Amino acid sequence: MPDTKITSLTELLTSLAANDLLPLIDVSDPAMSVQGTNKKVQVGNLLKVIIPLVDSVTAHQIAKAGGAVVVLNVDTTNGRVGIGNVAPLAPLHVGNRHVNNSVDAMVLVSRNVGTDVTGNGHAFSDSSDINRPGTIGYNSFDARITYSGAYDYDHLCGFQFAPVLTQSGIMANLYGFAAIATYNGGVLTNNYGFYVIDPAGTGVITNNYGLYVGALSRGTNNWALYLAGTANKSYIAGNLGIGRTPLGKLDVQGTKANAGSYNTGLVAVYDDSAVAAGVGGAIIFYGKYTGTTYTIGGGIECYKVLATDGDYSFGLRFQTRNSGSAPATKMTLDNLGNLGVTGGVTSAKTTVTVAAAATTFAIASNVVIVTGDAGGNTVATITGGAAGQVLVLIFVDALVTITDTAAATANTVNLSAAFTSAANTVLQLVHNGTKWLEVSRSVNG
Repeated sequence: MPDTKITSLTELLTSLAANDLLPLIDVSDPAMSVQGTNKKVQVGNLLKVIIPLVDSVTAHQIAKAGGAVVVLNVDTTNGRVGIGNVAPLAPLHVGNRHVNNSVDAMVLVSRNVGTDVTGNGHAFSDSSDINRPGTIGYNSFDARITYSGAYDYDHLCGFQFAPVLTQSGIMANLYGFAAIATYNGGVLTNNYGFYVIDPAGTGVITNNYGLYVGALSRGTNNWALYLAGTANKSYIAGNLGIGRTPLGKLDVQGTKANAGSYNTGLVAVYDDSAVAAGVGGAIIFYGKYTGTTYTIGGGIECYKVLATDGDYSFGLRFQTRNSGSAPATKMTLDNLGNLGVTGGVTSAKTTVTVAAAATTFAIASNVVIVTGDAGGNTVATITGGAAGQVLVLIFVDALVTITDTAAATANTVNLSAAFTSAANTVLQLVHNGTKWLEVSRSVNG
């Protein structure tokens, strides 16, 4: 076609054939006014890119070269802009999927993520570079909604996570919120994975929840709060209530669960040490002993009586502390219900049958009924005692002789005179921390 002046887009459409070349001249470039320097494009290709079609709602569309894929759609009838789609469903619709799961979305991202997308897909991405001086803050997403008017509202949610999973395969992890920072800078004073502060303003707030987790039941294991890592610490400055509103630093309320003749309690303390005598849960009590310095003042300990694997005989020990000394057991309640007030040995009676030819026996209480072997016994040591313990031996026969040892040898017996048992004979001893010393004896008919 000859050179001509086009005064409107309509005239361009009616005056040019699809295969005509349209000169494009940049009037700010003097060189382009010279013959042969005009930039020319086929009118048909230009129209396919800028206006591939005009329908009842579309004012403008911009497509990729060739016009096969629409890149931008301006819907002036509904007041919408679509990027990557031909019929936007929201004021700004990004993506090639024609689905809107929100009732009133202003910005809609709806796309089909298939094998053409490599790596992780992201609907939103903030890849800004913050590089300026001064005390500044930066928020990738800033929700500053204003509620007004004399109306009642149900809720406001700054960020709502409500996906629908229908795939037949396994979803390994579903994160409602993930804080995964990389820090290679100077000093980071505080790293808050999740940060909540008290609301500002003067309005009335009934229940002020910093973190609220509703009832969970869908999982095999339902953890309202799971803190992984044995080195992690959790700090609670206020009061903690389990099953109730707390009145003190820790309040626990619930219903005891029974397991046969005993209950499993409301609070459990576990010791994960390997099986051995003495293992068991413990509670330690601290107090300030000078200035603001704390020290252990006492404790209650559950202990396994025997090292035998499979034996679940346990007792309780109660520890107190004297100044200058480590905490020590002052009272013991053993697995049989016997109570000892000094040195951790029980005061109720137990029985001992001395083995054949045995020269020693062990005690487990402060009162012991002793039966000798038919062949007779000469006993040199009595084990199981503790400093300050008073021991009463009651004999049922005349088969036991106790050796008098003056030397300070562990567990030996220092008597006032030689001793041979008889029925209903009583011998009272006291332990000095090393050996036994006679207190008294009696022969009862």
